[in-house]
Amino acid sequence: MTLHKCLHSTGHTVALINCKLRSDHLICGAAYFTSGLPVNMPVYSLSGEKICLIVVPEAIRKNPTFTRLLSPQDDIRIEYAEPLGNP
Repeated sequence: MTLHKCLHSTGHTVALINCKLRSDHLICGAAYFTSGLPVNMPVYSLSGEKICLIVVPEAIRKNPTFTRLLSPQDDIRIEYAEPLGNP
């Protein structure tokens, strides 16, 4: 399992905090999504390295403004759009 304090998309339209990368999904403690996102979004480390391609959940894509998710248990699950390690 790989840990990242923050992952983000280009332009920071997606920000994921306290991320744990697992083989088939990632878990985070907080997430921010702007509106009008595509189905898949690449996310990057703070140093700019592409980490993975995530699937933006349909309910979040359909939200007309923005979505914030918070979890004190760090258990927000985000699916990968492609297997980890194939950027």
